[in-house]
Amino acid sequence: MRRKVGVFAVAVVLLLAAALAPAMQRWAELANQDVRTGDTAVNEAGLDGLAALSGVERFTDTPYGLLRTDHPADPTPQAVTMLDPATGAAVWYHRRWNWLASQPPVLSHPQDLVALTGPRADDRGDFQVRVLRVRDGEEVATAGFDGSPGTLLALADDRLLFAEDGSAVFHVYDFGGNLLWDAEMPPGCEGNAAQVAAGRVALLAKCVPAPDRPVARDYVLAFDLDDGATAWEQEVDKAAEVVPDSFLVSGDTVLIDSRIEHRVTDGPFSARRFEHQLIAYGLDDGAERWHMRDQSFGSTNSSACGGTLHLSQPTAALGAGVAAGGEARADVPKAERRTVQIIECYTAKDREGSWLGVMSYDADTGERLYKKAVRLGYTPLDPEVARGWGTVLPDNRAVLAADQSLDPNRPDCHLYEVAGGDVAEVALPAAGTEGTAVPANWCHDAQISAVATGAAISYVDEDGTRGIAVVS
Repeated sequence: MRRKVGVFAVAVVLLLAAALAPAMQRWAELANQDVRTGDTAVNEAGLDGLAALSGVERFTDTPYGLLRTDHPADPTPQAVTMLDPATGAAVWYHRRWNWLASQPPVLSHPQDLVALTGPRADDRGDFQVRVLRVRDGEEVATAGFDGSPGTLLALADDRLLFAEDGSAVFHVYDFGGNLLWDAEMPPGCEGNAAQVAAGRVALLAKCVPAPDRPVARDYVLAFDLDDGATAWEQEVDKAAEVVPDSFLVSGDTVLIDSRIEHRVTDGPFSARRFEHQLIAYGLDDGAERWHMRDQSFGSTNSSACGGTLHLSQPTAALGAGVAAGGEARADVPKAERRTVQIIECYTAKDREGSWLGVMSYDADTGERLYKKAVRLGYTPLDPEVARGWGTVLPDNRAVLAADQSLDPNRPDCHLYEVAGGDVAEVALPAAGTEGTAVPANWCHDAQISAVATGAAISYVDEDGTRGIAVVS
């Protein structure tokens, strides 16, 4: 009897599998199709529900709002939502649940396009790059590849720049996935930051020791966008490091912070001092336009306090303020003078305690304009936290967050703006855009972003999601 029942059960399973195979195939195909909307009126209730999907994750700053990576787990699906910082509302979203994100979203230099990259979850050999319009989430192009082409470093109007993982080779494809050209960096070098602007591919390369290179060092290189011919190459000081966030391209200029770390004492919490050299190169020919040497704040015991570099006007495109979704807003107040600013936490020699400082320079001449600081108590130990505590607005104001408590469990968070060398505290709204109270420790995981005529301060709510507060 058991044998007969077993045979019958196997037969039923086989019949059901045969009957359901088309449905399963159809489901798999549907899972590989994206769902998106650019109009909140289409499905307002659904969008409100999507707004609470993500966990603790930083946003990608765009001129049209804050782009959030949803479900930032491992693996991460290709699921992003554009939020209007003024209201916290979701404006458009893009979902491909059966496609994984191989890296964070990549913005074009004018910040009008964003690329999502990664393989199909059920077939890792099927790799795609989806290019979306930042304004409304509309899909511009999809490029397919047989296996991963590497790490996407930059994109332009019709170009994708990939660096092979662990290799000195990089490739440029069009939006159809067709190889246009490839090139090699110096032996032992690997690209870790790039921008495409003014007909050039500008690359920051990290290089290990080689027969003709006795020590590790960084290079800044430029290639012609049309054919990949080497345009110019510049060596960075062998004692210095350029982190990806301190490699900036603005118009026809490449700006870097060539940073040297000086150890003052030894040990796990050794004192150190960061010496900054700001250098501006012409994007066309690599000529050095200006060089500011020996710029320093003071010593610190936290390696997270290495300093971040900011441009008040990183791109000339989209000069007017725009709301997420593409509607025009009042013009963003922009100063005639562009600035580049270093924001760093340190210990001052002439007064007690820790400080969060900002030094401002004229982006065209390198002239130092001012050096100011606000008091710190709790010093961040995570570089992401230190990076999130400051930004620069198009009108050259710097916005800084600081915890003045000496106890991480008893936060004393403050917000400041530095305008023309004058420091003033800014009141943070009691409630964020969702109407919930801003937590007392909002600055511990803060990310300050320049939006429209002010700044958006995102923080982690009690439920682990990110809230947003806006100040003008």
